[in-house]
Amino acid sequence: MFPVSEVMAAARTGGPAVVVVLGDDMVGMAVAQAQGERAWITLVALAGVWRNRGIGSV
Repeated sequence: MFPVSEVMAAARTGGPAVVVVLGDDMVGMAVAQAQGERAWITLVALAGVWRNRGIGSV
């Protein structure tokens, strides 16, 4: 678990981030933090109305 402040810092400093938008709705997002040859996924989020629809399942 990463604190929200760390996730926001990674996004603000140009860390890898992806936002999924469908029409006018934000479906989800992911933020990562990279240091050298290592990287951590710090946040994966999905909007409540999009849950239980198979998004993110294998």
